[in-house]
Amino acid sequence: MTKVYVVTQGYYSAYRIVGLFSDKEKAEDLIKLAGGKGDWEEYDLEEYTLDDPYFLEVLKVKLLLWHVTMDKNGDNVYASQQDLPYSLENVGEVNFGIAYYYSKKKPPYAKRRDPIFKPKYMWNKPTLTIEVQAKSEKHAVKIVNEKRGQVIANNQWPEWDDETGKYKEDAD
Repeated sequence: MTKVYVVTQGYYSAYRIVGLFSDKEKAEDLIKLAGGKGDWEEYDLEEYTLDDPYFLEVLKVKLLLWHVTMDKNGDNVYASQQDLPYSLENVGEVNFGIAYYYSKKKPPYAKRRDPIFKPKYMWNKPTLTIEVQAKSEKHAVKIVNEKRGQVIANNQWPEWDDETGKYKEDAD
């Protein structure tokens, strides 16, 4: 695999590429010549692989990673495309959590109104979150919705207590 060595400087909006090299020693020599630091920031050496097999595979399968959260009814869907590069380690793993939403109706477990979003109350809602590889947001939501149906059919969704706004196993 061919590597490219990039001499950079700065952070955030002041980040810049100083030079590109095919040889690591030449990139290091430039940093040494400059004394390791410019007027403001130190020089850094970054290493990248050209035509990285990981990205070639992403291009081949044309699937991106999506993080999708939805409630038990399949509503309140939140889907976000994950930045490249991403790990496929947790793809397909079902995680249960709690989403928060606001309503004028007071839930049984509310002690007070939300101080920021007056006059609304914050409600807890049970959700599942799954990371999936998909062509689009619509495709990702469809995959997770099918998985949600399987979880419900297999009675794997943890019991929820509307009085406490928590999963029953966590209510203690």
